[in-house]
Amino acid sequence: MDDPSGLMAIENALQPIYGDTEGQQWGTLISWTLGGPDPLDPVRVYPRADPVPHWHYISFGMTELDEKESENPEESGWGFEFTFRLTRAPSFPQP
Repeated sequence: MDDPSGLMAIENALQPIYGDTEGQQWGTLISWTLGGPDPLDPVRVYPRADPVPHWHYISFGMTELDEKESENPEESGWGFEFTFRLTRAPSFPQP
């Protein structure tokens, strides 16, 4: 990573919510930027208990995670990441 400012922006946004909690992360073998077939880079999942037990999924890769490539200085890549919450059983083991 030459300039991980996009990645750091996501990490900084997650820090107040999750602190030092490590989420479970899945990624591709070869990223899209390196010629791989999958357009998203990693997806990270955090277990949450409030307001109901659920998994919080966050995508990585819609923004410019590494070096700045787009011409708009105010926006990184598409300017957003995907996020969603999926309910889980309270007894489901957490990573």
